Amino acid sequence: MIYQPSTYKPDESIFFLIARNQLMFERIGDQRLKQFGISSSQLRVMILIDYLNSPTASQIAATVGSNAAATVRTLDRLEKKEWIRRIRSSQDRRVINLTITPKAKEIIDQLMPHVFEFLNNALNGVTPDEFSTVKKVLGIIANNHLHMLEAMQVAKV
Repeated sequence: MIYQPSTYKPDESIFFLIARNQLMFERIGDQRLKQFGISSSQLRVMILIDYLNSPTASQIAATVGSNAAATVRTLDRLEKKEWIRRIRSSQDRRVINLTITPKAKEIIDQLMPHVFEFLNNALNGVTPDEFSTVKKVLGIIANNHLHMLEAMQVAKV
């Protein structure tokens, strides 16, 4: 066991560090994107919609680790700005897929150089091997979390 009551220090917990970095990441991202009239969470959702090729709202929520209500609010804002469209599936009328508009594609293309600069600046001093290790460890943690969530769902039934 890595964490023990006798040695635990919250500010040294990997989960504390992840949460703190996420908050700083969003704060800095929102500040940098403010001039473009978009938030970091809105841009993240637009990028994912484009990347995932017509996902559903629930797929976006699962991918970003957000709840359905927060995701729908973000999607509503993006739709109001005419950056995304909701399109009913021709195979299953109950399913609504998401697509970005040409206007959103222009915004993404314009902002991606800023995003890459921001991401690379955040990784200053991190070697490629360290980066690979962090990705691997975070992937393992994410997988463990998915198994815990699945177990919780089974327990509800």
